[in-house]
Amino acid sequence: MNLPLVEVLPDDVSVRAFEEFLSTPDCGSLLEDVVALVLVDATEDEFGAARATFLALTAMHFEGAVGDESSRLAFDLTLGAVRSRIEALELDSQAAIQSLRSAAVQSTLRRSAASITHRASVAAQFVDLAARIRLAQWERDYKVQVASQHGYLTPPDPEVRRKVPFDELYVAPRLHVDGPAATSIDKAPIAVDDFARSLQRTVVLGDPGAGKSTVASYIAHREAELGDRVPFLVVVREFAATMPVPHSVAEYINRAAGSRYQATPPDGAVEYLLRSGRALVIFDGLDELIETSSRREVAEIVEAFANAFPQARILVTSRRVGYAQARLDPRLFDSLAIAGFHPEDVSEYAVKWFRVVAGADRSLEDPDVQAAAFVRDAEAVADLAATPLMLSLLCILYRGEGYLPRARPEVYAACANLLFKKWDHSRKIHVELDAAPHIDNAIKHIAYWMYTSVGEEAVLERDLVLQTSEYLTPFFSSVEAAHVAAQQFVDFCRGRAWVLSEAGTDQDGRALYRFTHRTFLEYFAAFEITRRFGESEQLARLILPRVSRGEWDEVAQLAIQIHDGNRLNGAEAVIRRLISDRRRRSSDKADLVSAFAWRVLSTVSVSRELLVALVDHSYATSMLVAQEFGRTGILTNLVPSILLAPDVRTDLATVVAEAVFDRCSASLEDRDDETRRVAAHLALVFGDTWGPIYSERQRLRARLIDRKREFLDSHREILLGGNNADEVWALALIAGVASIAEVIAAARSDGAPPFQYLFRRVDLAIGGIGFGSAAQNMLAHVTRNVPSTPEEMGARVKDAVGTDLEELAASCGELADLPLARTSRTLDRHLWYMGQASSALPLTLDPGQRWGAILLLLCLAELGELLPEGSAYLPRGAQGNILRLAVSTRQGRLQQDELWAAVGAESIGANEQGLLRAWCSGELALCDASPID
Repeated sequence: MNLPLVEVLPDDVSVRAFEEFLSTPDCGSLLEDVVALVLVDATEDEFGAARATFLALTAMHFEGAVGDESSRLAFDLTLGAVRSRIEALELDSQAAIQSLRSAAVQSTLRRSAASITHRASVAAQFVDLAARIRLAQWERDYKVQVASQHGYLTPPDPEVRRKVPFDELYVAPRLHVDGPAATSIDKAPIAVDDFARSLQRTVVLGDPGAGKSTVASYIAHREAELGDRVPFLVVVREFAATMPVPHSVAEYINRAAGSRYQATPPDGAVEYLLRSGRALVIFDGLDELIETSSRREVAEIVEAFANAFPQARILVTSRRVGYAQARLDPRLFDSLAIAGFHPEDVSEYAVKWFRVVAGADRSLEDPDVQAAAFVRDAEAVADLAATPLMLSLLCILYRGEGYLPRARPEVYAACANLLFKKWDHSRKIHVELDAAPHIDNAIKHIAYWMYTSVGEEAVLERDLVLQTSEYLTPFFSSVEAAHVAAQQFVDFCRGRAWVLSEAGTDQDGRALYRFTHRTFLEYFAAFEITRRFGESEQLARLILPRVSRGEWDEVAQLAIQIHDGNRLNGAEAVIRRLISDRRRRSSDKADLVSAFAWRVLSTVSVSRELLVALVDHSYATSMLVAQEFGRTGILTNLVPSILLAPDVRTDLATVVAEAVFDRCSASLEDRDDETRRVAAHLALVFGDTWGPIYSERQRLRARLIDRKREFLDSHREILLGGNNADEVWALALIAGVASIAEVIAAARSDGAPPFQYLFRRVDLAIGGIGFGSAAQNMLAHVTRNVPSTPEEMGARVKDAVGTDLEELAASCGELADLPLARTSRTLDRHLWYMGQASSALPLTLDPGQRWGAILLLLCLAELGELLPEGSAYLPRGAQGNILRLAVSTRQGRLQQDELWAAVGAESIGANEQGLLRAWCSGELALCDASPID
């Protein structure tokens, strides 16, 4: 706010100093309350309480240098500015004001407004200088204690138990918006530090081992050490150790400050911080209350606390499982989820971990060399390494053995051995069990039962004991003795959080249990399957109906890998049986079987003959799937990626690629139009996943790409001739077989607007997402925000799509051929999401290239607005910044200058500048809302 403060402040207090005061957490929170007061039409008494609080805060901050009269005048100026801003918003967007004043929002604002009176009285306690000194000294002492106690990690190392400072080991996970309504844009990653700075009221959800409590401790430590707020960590299992909870949250915080942190707060200090907006309260582990009824009670306490202290920032952590039964009011709390580690996170953690170990043991080799070797080995189990707990276990395994097993079953076995045996031994825990010789097999039996009979759902302790007893009975003298041993076994597993964990209660309040890590459930179940179905034919018959329905993927893969280790050519025998099954199956189910077989082949060795047979099977099913369902199947969206997997031999990858091109070549000569169309699609899309992500196999990648280019060039006439559908033209442009001019001419020839095929949504089969368009491909090159100089970025764009953009601009002439595109069911709505987009086009584009890029952006902005959902697809944050500028400018919410600068319009021709101005003012429409199909 630009306030005329110089007129009301004393000479010895600068305007800058007062503006810095207005931005402090205390005052910032009060200003939020003032906004609430205006929106809910508060009483004069409530405004008076806000004024009194402002005077108290001013006195505390400036130690009396700003008198009451100056403070009152400054408050009145601030209040007037708030009212003016809201009045302007009412004139600009009545809908926005109505939304703010809706019943749901108003109730929250009313609570904030109602707390003003309490806040004023609490703040008055610390106007006195001596009281302020006591508060400041306690706050410093308390934050030092919090920073110290929560400033480290304790890795799950059974051999060396030690505390490691956060900055030496911690790799913060990313967060994303949670919930079924979250879009791909919503799920863009959020850094923990960024989240902590903007945190208001949020629940952070995660799976076991994802690092929820570590995030809570890290944020508490970070805020205590570097932040403006005072963190209060409430460990839920301690807070609610007795039910019903006998104390309030504020009372618990007061006591914990004195007992846990040895920093007893002055009277009124905690309430002052809670009401002033300077407190961050972290409720860690809502899921750790076993009974659902207890979780609900604590959830109600947290909601009541949030209502009583609307200025307090609140963070709650919980597991996903069970949260729905005690969900916090979504009108009060947002939900974020912890994402798994990315490859770069795994690498960073490994470097830190091995450096920490080297620091403790000087005899170890270069830690960075060890870390690099570990990361290479860990690629085979990337999904395990994505979980912080499992990643730390893999590091421990690697340190002990010097390598990670290549086969996933061996990795699981090693992790299980580490957890089941070495962990207890390292902690000097020895448990006498009657069933000790049978523990391993009993766990496998339970896992198989849970996976195949109860659908992985949580089970009652009683049922666990009964199943274990049934397994153990043949090994004991009586049923009763087996039952006693089974109870001991279940108690043993329950006491080890990495085996079985409590997952709430049933409707009668009885505890439910499940495997803590699905990974181990699947491994143990797969092992048991190979014991019960030991022959290749038996195993194939068991898994075939499951994989044809898209079920049992991980368990079936593990079972085949284990079987391959026990039988000569065991995997090959099972796969042959799967793809040679003659029972009548729909094309999509046959496609699922092919996909499963290819995934298995990335982990086991098979013959050249089997690979060719599998190509035949996959090609036939892909043709059927494309004709029946309009998609190309796994031959394009899975097989190319597998060919570049680390364990696939180069010669076998070449065999597969040649076999695919041979079959495409034959189909392109077929008399049937649909067969030729599908074959063209397969040929154009096959290999799109051979991107730079596979840089570790650059030679093979380059060889495969050259072979595809050679094939496309030699078949260009067939690919683009005859009755080709619009999707083939779009794919041909993306693949570099057709030019922009040819695609625009084809669209005009078909009676479509010239740009229509550029926006044609086609099955690209990239990374499992599968859809995109030529326009998306070009715009991604133009707007993607990558670390580079303007010159480097311009050169990259010119090299990738410069010719396309120039041809596009030249084809338009003076835009006499309008509309350029129409709304369509094949318009790619995901175009609105263009990754981390830059805020401007590259500076070094040639005028023709720039005009071509501008035309694409304007069409995209216009088409997006014409969709039924309109600007609901408009990206947030830095994503699609130019699109937002374009839409806002065209709707009259922004002057043209900002968009003009962002697209570099000063470097395009005068005629093009005139067209851009006409578009911005709404005089020119490039696109048409009438449907084309």
